[in-house]
Amino acid sequence: MYSEIFLFNLLKKLKDRNLNKAQLSELSGISPSFISELTNGRANPSLAMLEKIAVSLKTPLYEMLLPEEVKPEDLQYSRPESLPDGVVKITAILPAHKAFIVKKWEEETKKQRKK
Repeated sequence: MYSEIFLFNLLKKLKDRNLNKAQLSELSGISPSFISELTNGRANPSLAMLEKIAVSLKTPLYEMLLPEEVKPEDLQYSRPESLPDGVVKITAILPAHKAFIVKKWEEETKKQRKK
């Protein structure tokens, strides 16, 4: 899952910055053939390679692993004043079946809070 997210974000950043694969290769110090394999979804980069790419794009690595709809500020752990003690708001990346379960828990919690 994270490889697809990274690939999506990489391609989006390249487009947004008007960079091509050759320029990314030059900026990151990673071979053009590996960049090509990576951008075609056929490579399995190491963490060090992911970091080189993120640094070359002047983007924190964790942002390259976030789905588009999640913003970094959404991941900050906090308990807003409107939530009672023992209740926290979180953002998580989960497989669909687990997300379904979490949504059900959320619905139950909301019902209990309304009582």
